[in-house]
Amino acid sequence: MENYEVIGEIGAGQFGKVVKIKRKSDNKILVWKQLEYGKMDEKEKSQLVAEVNILREIRHPNVVRYYDRIIDKQNQHIYIIMEYCEGGDLAAFLKNLKKEKETIPEEAIWRIFMQIVLALHEIHHKKIMHRDLKPANIFLDSKNNAKLGDFGLSKKLSDETKFAYTNVGTPYYMSPEQIEENKYNEKSDIWACGCLLYELGALSPPFPATNHLALAMKIKNGKFERLSKQYSDELMRVISWCLQKNSENRPSVDDLLNLPQISMRLREKRLKENQSVLKQREDDASKKEETLNAMENSVKLREDQFTKQQEEIQSQMRVLEEKKSNLLLQYQQLTLNQQQILGQQLMQGNQKQNGSNLQYNLQNLNGNGYLGNNNGIQLSTQKPPQISFNNTSSSITSNTKRSQCKNNEDGNQNFFSPAAQVTQFSSTIDIQNYSSNPLQQQQQLTANSQIYFSNIMQSQSQNIDNKNFYLLNSNTQQNVNDSNIDQNIQLFNQNNDISQKIQQQQQSSTQQLNSARSSSLNAKIKMQF
Repeated sequence: MENYEVIGEIGAGQFGKVVKIKRKSDNKILVWKQLEYGKMDEKEKSQLVAEVNILREIRHPNVVRYYDRIIDKQNQHIYIIMEYCEGGDLAAFLKNLKKEKETIPEEAIWRIFMQIVLALHEIHHKKIMHRDLKPANIFLDSKNNAKLGDFGLSKKLSDETKFAYTNVGTPYYMSPEQIEENKYNEKSDIWACGCLLYELGALSPPFPATNHLALAMKIKNGKFERLSKQYSDELMRVISWCLQKNSENRPSVDDLLNLPQISMRLREKRLKENQSVLKQREDDASKKEETLNAMENSVKLREDQFTKQQEEIQSQMRVLEEKKSNLLLQYQQLTLNQQQILGQQLMQGNQKQNGSNLQYNLQNLNGNGYLGNNNGIQLSTQKPPQISFNNTSSSITSNTKRSQCKNNEDGNQNFFSPAAQVTQFSSTIDIQNYSSNPLQQQQQLTANSQIYFSNIMQSQSQNIDNKNFYLLNSNTQQNVNDSNIDQNIQLFNQNNDISQKIQQQQQSSTQQLNSARSSSLNAKIKMQF
């Protein structure tokens, strides 16, 4: 109830009223039949339930459409929500024409008759009889299209039950079998349809009477007056066919639809409907074409944007390639400089260490009395020194080839380098303090030689320790340089990552462009079919 807004009452009856309403969700105008089922007997309640069930089954343009039902158990009301027909019912339309002394053109009569037959065709093929066909139960929409409604007395026949027996319906439109209370079927609706067709031309029923008995006699007799001459004999022939006293002689709805007057108008109706559908499709196609053009323009714009993005990406790629090349050159130059620095540091360290060792060994030799002067260090390699003794002094003279150990300018020679120059020299050692005993002198000389060689070994060990210390410092410097190299490599890798991301973005842009082109092509194909 809260989903609808009441506009106003448009009709009333024994058990309720008809109210014009508006659906709040879409502002659609509808009507509801408000019925008080608490006042109904069981038969009337059954008819109400039957009407609702029948309306729910039917969807046809010439049948008043059913939308919903609402049951108010507290007040014992039921609301049947249906289509609103702006033109009102056909009975009011005929009454107004009769009052104005106007008639309906035959073309309009055929049109209304065709629409009622189409509605009967729909319900008869669902094995439903209307049983109360009359002008008051036929409604007109805003375009004067006829719609069959009010199925309160309708009955659905099962496959086993082909006839109904109850005496229902409007007396003026009751068939002879209903008057005689015999069994009847959907052919009673055809009788009522003939009565309706006659009243559309005469603006009155075919069997007028002042009481029920007189009406029954005229219906059983089956005689009626001809319509005015403005209506064709063909119209009268169809009326007579529908008003046959024997129901088996009456046409079916399929027979009526095959009438030339009906089939021709039906083809025209369908042609107009097809034209309307075609026009609607053309309008839809035009809208789709506009949409497609907009899509193509959008795709073209995106293509231009993608092209621009690709150019920017390619430009960025070139910049990155240049950066990569520069970084590679810097890395190679840095490695070369590092090697040169390490070589220079190694040479300088050897020069300093060799100079220190040379000075240290000269001091040891002078302290042990082996050198008369400090011009070099000579070791005997051929024969022991020649020793002569005087009363006041003793001297040792040695003429031999010795290995000259000196600190070269390039600093790459060790203390006992194989490349040391060999020279001839004489050395005189004063041995005034030596013992005059030759054996003791020989022992003392041997001891001094051992001390000398011990000093040499200590000097060599110190040289090795200094080299290790230098290598440790060099390794530390190498680690620092390696750290710088690692940073450059990391930067190089970052640039590679950026390059890969740009390539991925370029691939994604290309995929999006291809997808847009595919969508546009599919839309064009759909338009063609």
